[in-house]
Amino acid sequence: MQAKAFLFISLYATVTLFGNSLGSSGVPQYLLQYVGDENCTTGNHSVNVTEFEHDLIAPGDDEAVYFQVMGFWRITQYNELGHHANLYLDGIGDECQHMWIIYNYRWTATRLGDPFQIEKEIQLYGGSYFHGVPYKVKGSMPSIIPPVNVGSFFFSGNYSWGLFSGPNYTGDTVCFMPMIQGRDWGITTFPLFANDFPLRSLKEGCHP
Repeated sequence: MQAKAFLFISLYATVTLFGNSLGSSGVPQYLLQYVGDENCTTGNHSVNVTEFEHDLIAPGDDEAVYFQVMGFWRITQYNELGHHANLYLDGIGDECQHMWIIYNYRWTATRLGDPFQIEKEIQLYGGSYFHGVPYKVKGSMPSIIPPVNVGSFFFSGNYSWGLFSGPNYTGDTVCFMPMIQGRDWGITTFPLFANDFPLRSLKEGCHP
């Protein structure tokens, strides 16, 4: 799996790092943190996270941090003033990923999406790189009022989703297929989409 990274800086120095996620049936998400171990040596992890949210080890000034992730996770780094940087990582547990260090006062990990990566659900964000409050949908919606502007999104499982600019599945449309490489589980992510696409209907199940 080839990892891809994207960088976004907001007014509060919010930064996101994104790794391409591919994803039989029901594999729990987890995150392993390694401090100073660029090989992510088995059994040498500093933190093992499976719950929804957990504190991580904030690195020292000269320490490098690496992760192995199953699923989709947000790493939040804080400084002493409370400013924070959000970095996003995902994967299928087969890669040792280096983490950029923005702040090192406090770090937390938050699991995103279905814990087992199989639920029929899409989470839509108004900002790019998963910025903002997610709009969660678990099935087709012929009418979304008011329309939702979509700048990024992710979804779990072996499902496809059609996004429409008009009600009742009309107007401009884009179909997104799951990128799970033959599995029936996984998280498919799109950190940058269509310059705030005006979503007025959404259909589960589509063909590109």
